[in-house]
Amino acid sequence: MIGIYDSGIGGLTVVKAITEIIPGYDIIYFGDTARTPYGNKSPETVIEYAVQNTTFLLNNGAKIIVMACNTASSVAFDIVEKRSRASKKIVRLCRFMDIPQVETCTVPIHKCISINIIIQ
Repeated sequence: MIGIYDSGIGGLTVVKAITEIIPGYDIIYFGDTARTPYGNKSPETVIEYAVQNTTFLLNNGAKIIVMACNTASSVAFDIVEKRSRASKKIVRLCRFMDIPQVETCTVPIHKCISINIIIQ
């Protein structure tokens, strides 16, 4: 199962794109509308939210996590990746060339946005 989260409902476009790429794969989506937007929160708060969201999705069966929130993926990705279970894959949504990766598989979602999948 793929767990996807965003600070609101914008990540549903990521859900749509992923279901078009890999139809039939189970997806759980968490839109954190109670605490949106993340952009005006402190880095510590965004990290806390990202860890909570990731933990929630993992506890509900997700094997892959997609951080569809640009703020969370840019502020909290490294910490979430370190705190997650070693067998899980954490994926972040980012704009092309924002974040250099040594080994990635890039899945285009929009003309200027992709999902970078970290190959471990």
